[in-house]
Amino acid sequence: MELQLRRFLEKDFVEYQHWFKDETMNKALGPMDDDWLRYVMEDENGIQIAIHSQETLISVIGIVPPEKEGGPFVISGFAVNPVVQNLGYGTASLHLLLKEFALQHVSQWICYVASENDVARHFFQKNGWRPGVAENGMIPFYFKANVNVAQLDS
Repeated sequence: MELQLRRFLEKDFVEYQHWFKDETMNKALGPMDDDWLRYVMEDENGIQIAIHSQETLISVIGIVPPEKEGGPFVISGFAVNPVVQNLGYGTASLHLLLKEFALQHVSQWICYVASENDVARHFFQKNGWRPGVAENGMIPFYFKANVNVAQLDS
């Protein structure tokens, strides 16, 4: 499973929007519409990462840089193509993201997960993220990499 990482492009949107016909995905992350696309294409602070295998879009991960120097990067959204869910592609996508950012010496991450989103909670915990205390229906998950890129290859 050869995955590549790049910035989300406007041409990705049609395929990405199609994912949200999946009821579970739409409930957790939707709705996905033109307003979202316009926002992410114009956003100067955050970035949407597209991870693909050949021509298939595998996952889309939103990232917001730290508010202050040395602070954690925030994963603002993490969606995996419903066709490839539960096949290891989500974990492989997360590892690729962490590996690429570790090369830039990024080691601290946080992701906020809705407390009722059991799938996301389980996903981050099984990938070594530490849950914090829920607040306003959201659970923060923390990850601190030791910037040992080789570990992420396993």
